[in-house]
Amino acid sequence: MASHSWQSREPSGQAHNDDYSEYSGSVQLGHSTPSAPSVVNNISIRLGRAPWGSNGAIGFGGKPAREIPQRKGRGLYLGMGILFAVLIAGGVVLGVVLSRRGDSGNSTADGQLAAAEGGATPLALPSSASRSTSRTGASSTRSATLARTSSAVVTSAAPTTTPPASSSTTAAPSSSLQASSSTVRPTTTTAAPPPPVPAPFFFIETQCVQPGMVALTFDDGPTEFTQGLLDLLDQLGIKATFFINGKTTWGVDVASQYGQYIITRMANAGHCIGVHTWTHADLTLLGSDDAIASEVQQVENAIAGYIGRRPYFVRPPYGYYTDRVLNVFRNLGYSAAVLWNYDTNDWRHEDDVAASVTVFRDAAAPGPGNGNILPLMHDRLARVAEVINQVVPMLRANGQWRFVTMDQCLGRPCFR
Repeated sequence: MASHSWQSREPSGQAHNDDYSEYSGSVQLGHSTPSAPSVVNNISIRLGRAPWGSNGAIGFGGKPAREIPQRKGRGLYLGMGILFAVLIAGGVVLGVVLSRRGDSGNSTADGQLAAAEGGATPLALPSSASRSTSRTGASSTRSATLARTSSAVVTSAAPTTTPPASSSTTAAPSSSLQASSSTVRPTTTTAAPPPPVPAPFFFIETQCVQPGMVALTFDDGPTEFTQGLLDLLDQLGIKATFFINGKTTWGVDVASQYGQYIITRMANAGHCIGVHTWTHADLTLLGSDDAIASEVQQVENAIAGYIGRRPYFVRPPYGYYTDRVLNVFRNLGYSAAVLWNYDTNDWRHEDDVAASVTVFRDAAAPGPGNGNILPLMHDRLARVAEVINQVVPMLRANGQWRFVTMDQCLGRPCFR
């Protein structure tokens, strides 16, 4: 409902004139709903005419309007004031109507939601708490239905022959990890090695190219004694050549952490490294070229995986070879099968250090054929370091011998 009244009066103590007047009015607005008492809003409006170019003033809630001298045109301003008051009253009434429609719409929506979810249409408007509970339950029901539907789709899409992997099958057991931690595999094992390029030349070498050279060579390592031998060579300032096995009954697996350490240390110290096959097999007894190549390439790949370079020299176990064995060596890219000109036979008398030292003494004695020394020794023997510790000072005292690596001995590079 809405009502309004207006009156015009002159300011207190002044006669009526066209230049100065004031108008006041009131509007009563109200509405009621079944759930709320009648509400009446009183708005008091007082209008005063302002002179041309001035701002008029309107007072609300009974507060006096700003009184400003007016000029002619009182009728125009009075009409504008009444129109403004009617617009305000209409806006308030429109707001009340829309508010009631909103409440009615909410009640209808709640009823439709309850009916769609299997509930009865409420007779009265539920409280906000009950509406929240109802919608939460409905959301849970829809989520559960969606989850069941999605699960069914995934199950039907999955291959029936492949069971889902569980975490227990993808994670390695701790015991396996501990066992593998002591083994370092060469990095080249994860990728195919480059195809071998046949060497442009190949020789069986038993001599150094110049007289006065001593090229110390050690077979069958790495072993538990190799590190001590390297320590001694460092102290003596000697560089030597090592022909490496991969995995033997007396040695250390070249793929182990110790094997990696030894190979890397040899290369960093300036020693030459060659291949002595993986298992120290007699290559002449192997039945195919592939079997011979496998014995050689496994060691080659391990060395290349640690130091990034491939050996250029190979020494067949026991010094045994055939034309087929030599052809495999050449086709794999090796430039020489390195043998020896003095055999210490240290493996026959490993505790007799003097016997090995005697071989060096005889080799250094003046005489025909004693131009250089390319001896065979084995670093799998516990006392090999003692032999070297006596031989080096003896030959240095002679003054005509110098210790070299195999690349210096043969005049060809040790690695490719």
